[in-house]
Amino acid sequence: WRISRRIAVLKDGTIVVGSSTPCNDESFAWYTPQGIRKPLPETPPSWLAEITALLPLPDGGFLVGGWYTFSCVQGSPVIHRGEVWRYAANGTFHTLTQFSETSDVFALALRDDEKLWVGGNSAPQHASQIGIFNGLALLDLANDGLERIPAYNLVVSNEADIMGMSLYPDGRVLVVGSFSHVNGQPRYGIARLLADGRLEPDFAPFADQPRRWGRIALALADGRALVGTNDGLYLINTDQQVTNLSALNNYNDPWVLAQQPDGKVLIGNNGSLRRLRADLSTVDMDISTSGAVYNVAIIAGGKILVAGTMGVIRLHNDGTIDNQFTAPAFTNDAGDPSTVNSLAVLSDGSIIAGGIFTRVNNTAQPTIARLTSTGAFDNTFPGLNGVQSVNTICAQNTDNAIWLGGSSSAGQPLIAHISATGAQQTIATYTALSNTGSIRSVLCASDHMRWAGGTFSLIDNQSFYGVARYLQVRSRVFTPLVIR
Repeated sequence: WRISRRIAVLKDGTIVVGSSTPCNDESFAWYTPQGIRKPLPETPPSWLAEITALLPLPDGGFLVGGWYTFSCVQGSPVIHRGEVWRYAANGTFHTLTQFSETSDVFALALRDDEKLWVGGNSAPQHASQIGIFNGLALLDLANDGLERIPAYNLVVSNEADIMGMSLYPDGRVLVVGSFSHVNGQPRYGIARLLADGRLEPDFAPFADQPRRWGRIALALADGRALVGTNDGLYLINTDQQVTNLSALNNYNDPWVLAQQPDGKVLIGNNGSLRRLRADLSTVDMDISTSGAVYNVAIIAGGKILVAGTMGVIRLHNDGTIDNQFTAPAFTNDAGDPSTVNSLAVLSDGSIIAGGIFTRVNNTAQPTIARLTSTGAFDNTFPGLNGVQSVNTICAQNTDNAIWLGGSSSAGQPLIAHISATGAQQTIATYTALSNTGSIRSVLCASDHMRWAGGTFSLIDNQSFYGVARYLQVRSRVFTPLVIR
């Protein structure tokens, strides 16, 4: 027996059926109107491992969409290549169109002008496949063909996930995350925006590497950039030449980047903190931590605050634990240790800590807390109810007002603005069309929040795709960016 996943009735009343039979060559069947099985075409579409779309044509023929693999190894397909096949009414095979080797064809729709929309999914493997199929393609059926129309290079995908942002002194902003295009232009995991929010047109250091996505970014004062990606740590020079620092330093999984005043760079990941020398050539210091590092902050005298699964600790400049700093216990309602995701240091030395905790020293304190400069818990500072997590914090230098980014209890991205005493000023919930989203990065100027980035598509029903720019008066500014 076989599960029928796609069924279409052709112009002559016959029925074509598609199913999923990877490695078995039995994905297609053809029946008469009475239900009698017809012979397969001479070039059968059952060579497709799975048929995911069927479309009758006005001339009596039909189209078959699915994915193909040329062989299987131990029952697993070698490739997963989306294809569309065209047949005449009598079953004669005309032609086919192929996409990349990690693609799917999910939908076929015919226009009145013999043009065919193809909807699906694709991830290009190398530079020659960039732009071939970004989720929606247009084919020309004229002359019994399936010719791709390259002018229709549309990008259709889920919301971008902006994971990190970093400001240059001239106001430009480095943006990294899980995305492939900005305004339809290939930008694989990293892009740079001008101070007014426009895409910098010539900055594309990974333009030939479509499998990359960015995790953390650090804009350097001299115009260079450090970027942590899914496969390593990279230095991008002003001429966009890329150096793989993970190859030099055996550091392949960076989560946190921060530069000290002396130019040395701290790098945190799942279980350790490393410091590179100012020339970024060699490791200056390795520090073992008791958990994953999610954020660091450099404070007066060169001491280092570290936040993560260990809560909050303070280190001397040489990496040893500062025993003069004793942080409280951050836990959930069950009393289990919980995570601190972000830190901000105010002008008086006190510390704002945000995360997914709900209690501090067994006192109800949801997602945000204030500590003194020695780590003592300030129980007069209120927590944030209705907030599931705080992922990022920045503070204004002028009045110590605090901006927080995270997600609401309903799983939607949010921004909160509070005073230095914890009094709530504003809270805004953005909208993620994927039903779950978050703010992962906020950047502050001396007197206002300047940028917010995360997973969202709408703010007050206005389109914002992963990034919003703010003016000093706190109004959001539409930036001409579509990031996918």
